[in-house]
Amino acid sequence: MATKSIRCPISGTVFQIHKAPGDSVVAKEAVVTLECMKMEIPIEAPSTGRVVSIDVREGDSVVKDQQVFVLEI
Repeated sequence: MATKSIRCPISGTVFQIHKAPGDSVVAKEAVVTLECMKMEIPIEAPSTGRVVSIDVREGDSVVKDQQVFVLEI
């Protein structure tokens, strides 16, 4: 199976992590939620797969294009 690196669409703070490595996800399911300017922005799985790694922690500051998680598709 192939892996896909999922990156931040915007700079912000990691508000909540919804999944852990090894968890299955379906397309459009939120894996991580960012907070930016008091708005919550979900980072969703682009397709059905399995989370390989979560590369951020709640409270981390992240920048645009930073890797957030890796998905096995």
